[in-house]
Amino acid sequence: MAAAVSPLSAGDGLELPELIRVRLSVAGANLKAVLPEGTRLVVDGRETALPTGEATVSVGAVGWRLAVPANAPFLLQEVEGSRRDGGSETAGVFSSRRSAERVRRILRAEFDVLPGVARAGWHISVNSTLVGTEPVPLEFIAAAEAGTTISLNGRHYRGDLRLEPAGAGYVVTNVLPLEEYLYSVVGSEMPSGWELEALKAQAVAARTYALRQVDPNAAFDICDSTACQAYRGIQSETPWVREAVEATRGIIATYEGDPIDAVYSANMGGQTAASEDVWSNFVPYLRSVESPFDNLALKSGWAADDYEWELALTPSQLLADLRHRGYDLTSLEGVSVIADDGGGRATAVEIRGRPVVLTIYRDEIRYALGVKSTNFDVSTADESRELLVVSFPGGRLSAAPTGSRAGGYRRSISFDEAPAMYRLSNGAVFTTEILVPAQIIVRGRGVGHGVGMSQWGAQGMALAGEDYEAILKHFFTGIELTQAG
Repeated sequence: MAAAVSPLSAGDGLELPELIRVRLSVAGANLKAVLPEGTRLVVDGRETALPTGEATVSVGAVGWRLAVPANAPFLLQEVEGSRRDGGSETAGVFSSRRSAERVRRILRAEFDVLPGVARAGWHISVNSTLVGTEPVPLEFIAAAEAGTTISLNGRHYRGDLRLEPAGAGYVVTNVLPLEEYLYSVVGSEMPSGWELEALKAQAVAARTYALRQVDPNAAFDICDSTACQAYRGIQSETPWVREAVEATRGIIATYEGDPIDAVYSANMGGQTAASEDVWSNFVPYLRSVESPFDNLALKSGWAADDYEWELALTPSQLLADLRHRGYDLTSLEGVSVIADDGGGRATAVEIRGRPVVLTIYRDEIRYALGVKSTNFDVSTADESRELLVVSFPGGRLSAAPTGSRAGGYRRSISFDEAPAMYRLSNGAVFTTEILVPAQIIVRGRGVGHGVGMSQWGAQGMALAGEDYEAILKHFFTGIELTQAG
């Protein structure tokens, strides 16, 4: 049976915000909303009439203008809407950006003048009713009745939706009470059918993490993806999850009186990482600890590769992936783990190639290699010998001290360095053999950065009879649970 949670300390001066602003992963010029009765529409701070039911919010340009420097070596033909403003001449209204761009290119080709292209006006409508001709913010304010939700692009949200102009459309922020936000986060980040004590631990971690993100001076507080915390609206809520949130209402994790950075990952592969081995900064409560229940994922079917996984790539595939991720390599010679944290988690990887040898550190390793975690080993499969020929007709080979580096040779195929016992001069011919692996195999454990609380570990501890306080204090060293005001 789970032990009783120890008395909570009072969080003097620690206040939870009533509301949190979540930037949603939805944006564009056409958004579809379903608005329950009582929803209000506010356009640029002014309330306007709004029909109940389905609503389509559309944003578009009303014509395009060219702004030409006033000293251009030609006169624009007078067209309707032309005007001179700020030292430039504005020509007419074009029906589309494409037509405006066509004239812009002609002027550049004929007169070496490149006009600017700008919107002539905006058209913002709700259900085909014009509500604005300028890029102004919109707000859908939910009715006060409990349980009222607004649907946007098929997903339902508690609270209000704020639409802010961005580019050719809108970005959307969901503003709602913090505890109601957690109803969705806990069910989005962790399977809602897991043990109640694991869900409680997730609720405290998510609440603490969210508290540290709140910034009144920013446009929003937190995003809705796993780059922050997963948040999918009310579809992720269940009575079991809401019970976990309510049972821990207002409780946060603190270290020496301050909210901690309550990070977590799905699975640690049996051992968590210390903060400095992933992000280089030492954090006293983010220590490496055992996570003995992570292998429960093997029995779950859908998440077995949360614990053990394998990535197999040909050298050419890995080279292409590295180039796609911004690493400027023309050839690849090998990949080696050159340092780890003592528990199997790589802290430095050397990627040997041309024109440079790259050393990748800490959490960048996951991005560079495209792996699920840094807890892995590298091996090769099906090595074969391949004959490489470098040819310079009419030239010669000359002896050179062992270990000297060849230079100035031309590669006829993928070959990086002449044998150490030879120096190439113009016209030299030689052959050599190298081992070429058919595949590079990366075998690893765990998913994510590996710091903080393991979600699978939390479930395992809950199944073993531990309560949420024990779970949190195991994964976050030296913390206390605090009731925030």
